[in-house]
Amino acid sequence: MCRQSKRHGFTIIEVMIVLAIAGLIMLIIFLAVPALQVTARNTQRKHDAAAIAAALANYADTNGGAMPNDIGYSTTYTNVLYLGCGTTGSVLFASTIPNFGGGEGAPDDTTCNPTITNYETASLEYYNPAADWRVTGQHEIWITNLSYGSVSSVPITLSQNNGNTAINSDGVLIVINSGCNSNNTFLASSTIPGTAAVLYVLENSSNGFMQCLEAS
Repeated sequence: MCRQSKRHGFTIIEVMIVLAIAGLIMLIIFLAVPALQVTARNTQRKHDAAAIAAALANYADTNGGAMPNDIGYSTTYTNVLYLGCGTTGSVLFASTIPNFGGGEGAPDDTTCNPTITNYETASLEYYNPAADWRVTGQHEIWITNLSYGSVSSVPITLSQNNGNTAINSDGVLIVINSGCNSNNTFLASSTIPGTAAVLYVLENSSNGFMQCLEAS
C-alpha cells in the first residue's frame, strides 16, 4: 500500500511564540544600543579630559609652573586643541600654527609670558576645539580664571549654551589656578596658583554629573 505523507503547517501558538521571541530580541537591542552609545561618549570625554590635563601639566613643566591662558585650534588639524599664552582678546602664539583660529573665554593671566613657539597640544576625540559657542551641541571648550567669577557646580541642560561659568555634557571647562576637591567632582574650595582643573560632565538619565581632573 502506498503511504500518503501528511504536511503540517505552523500552528497559531507556534507563530505567536516566534513573534514574541523576535519582539523580545528587538526590545533588548532597542534598550542596549542607547546605553552603549552613552558609555562610548563618556569614554571619549574621559580620554579628552586626560589629554587636556596632560597638556596643561606639560606646559607648566616647561614654563616654570605658569599655566597657559589661551586656547585655539588649527583648521588643518581640527581635532587638536592648542594651549598657549596670550593677552586678553589676542593670541600671540598663532603665527606658528597653520590657519589658526581663536579659542573661547580666554582669561588674563599675568604669570603667563607669551612667545610665538610656546604652546602645547592635546588630540581630542569628542570635544571640538573649533566649536561655535553660540550654537548648542557643538562640544565646546572653554578656558577661564576664577577671578572672572564663580563656576557653577551644577550641570546646565543641553538646551543652554555652555560658557566660562557653567557647562553641560557637550562642554569642557579649563579653570586656571584651581585644583579639584577631594572626590574629584568639582573645584577645590580655594585657588591654587600654578595648577589647573579640567571640568567636564558625564551623561546619565538627567543632566549628567560633574567630574574634575587636575593637571599633574
